[in-house]
Amino acid sequence: MAGCLTEEQLARRILDQLKENGCPFVEGLYLNDAKTILEMLCTPSDYRLEILEWICSRIYPSSRQFLNTKESLDTRIKEMVKLGYCLTLCLADDVELIKGLASPQRQLTFMDQLLSVLKRDSISAGEQVRRTEEMLQDLCTSQHLQDFLNPELTPWPPDIKCFLARETPHFLAKEELLQKRGCTAEVVSDENNLQHILEALRRVDADIKKVREECVFLRDEKNSGDITCQTLRVAVSDLQHLILGFRQVFKSEFSEHCSRSTPLISNSGPLFQSIHHLLTSCSEVR
Repeated sequence: MAGCLTEEQLARRILDQLKENGCPFVEGLYLNDAKTILEMLCTPSDYRLEILEWICSRIYPSSRQFLNTKESLDTRIKEMVKLGYCLTLCLADDVELIKGLASPQRQLTFMDQLLSVLKRDSISAGEQVRRTEEMLQDLCTSQHLQDFLNPELTPWPPDIKCFLARETPHFLAKEELLQKRGCTAEVVSDENNLQHILEALRRVDADIKKVREECVFLRDEKNSGDITCQTLRVAVSDLQHLILGFRQVFKSEFSEHCSRSTPLISNSGPLFQSIHHLLTSCSEVR
């Protein structure tokens, strides 16, 4: 990868790739000094622009009419910026990158990416078909794909499961048998739903009976109609549990993050006075 190479190493690799792709501007050019290669590729010059124009015309042959020497320099630069932007290799107004005014690292990375596109496009159609067939064959024969298509635990939600179950051979055979007997699968489904509802109601009724047995005040016939007092009793009980829980959590979790001591809940505080006043008022009204 370009990010793992130094600027000099990347410049040498770009020069080798240009020679491999038959760039006429580096033909017969022999440079051993990496600094000289780096200066040649990253210093603003007509020679550098000609190399970029050649790469762009190889990637997109239709751009040759805009990259010939008859066009103005600004037109040719804008066309190369447009091509780089279409390939998502530069910004839409990244003119300095094409002119050679950007940092050497950016310029070299841009050239290296352009040559990578050129190398990919230079692969013959037959080679691309062969690689695609090999990739599809590996994908279709992969055990991971089979595990994904046939998971042990189906990821579908319950409503989709019911829909998919209707397409299975077992369900279709069962439905055909029911139709021969003059019944439909919908009737059986409604009966099953009714049974589930009845079972749920029985469980709720059993839970209510259990709560009545545990709550003494619910069995008190004298106070059976006093819903307000019962509600206040439950509220006071819940408040007691919340206060105890808060003290425990403060002591075990919050105290180490602050310098305050565990708060003391006073029985004569405003909250308890308000509750006591409400209970007294309800008792007087009753």
